Amino acid sequence: MIHLGYLAYREETKEVYIPNEEIQLEFAKAVRQVKRDDTIRRIRESDQLIYDTVHKNADAVASQIQKIHMEETAVLSYNNEQALRSVIKLAYFSYRDHYLKFEELPAGDGYADIVYFSKKTSPLPALVIELKWKQSAKGAIAQIKERDYPAALKGYGGRILLVGVSYRKDTGKDRHKHTCVIEEVP
Repeated sequence: MIHLGYLAYREETKEVYIPNEEIQLEFAKAVRQVKRDDTIRRIRESDQLIYDTVHKNADAVASQIQKIHMEETAVLSYNNEQALRSVIKLAYFSYRDHYLKFEELPAGDGYADIVYFSKKTSPLPALVIELKWKQSAKGAIAQIKERDYPAALKGYGGRILLVGVSYRKDTGKDRHKHTCVIEEVP
């Protein structure tokens, strides 16, 4: 694009810019016409999910994860832990602003499903997330404690939240009810 003259490069600021006013106007018009409503909604939901997690609003976390699980997972692959893992990664989409993500992190006596480790610039606590299907969210928390997954964050020094997320494939109106338990490491 620079070679063709559509863009120019300022060496002193190391920036690319549009040198032609007509092209600038066309670019501005094209950007204004872009609709990203669903993407913007998903980012806002993700930001809210992180807020709810950090503030230990387990019911809101379970509800949002359940919503995304229903929206984004195919019927034939819905009932497995890997599908739930994909849902968690999508639900916490905006994690990159505050966290580094690790999956199957060797920790204590096993592997933590997902760990969101706070960046140095973030005031948010680290999150250790354990996923369960056909088991309880309390059981997920118990596994985190029994297998000492927080040991992977030894020396971290900040707050750590344990997050257990589960769902069961039941019948009736609560067919795919998701539950969540959030506890802070003392």
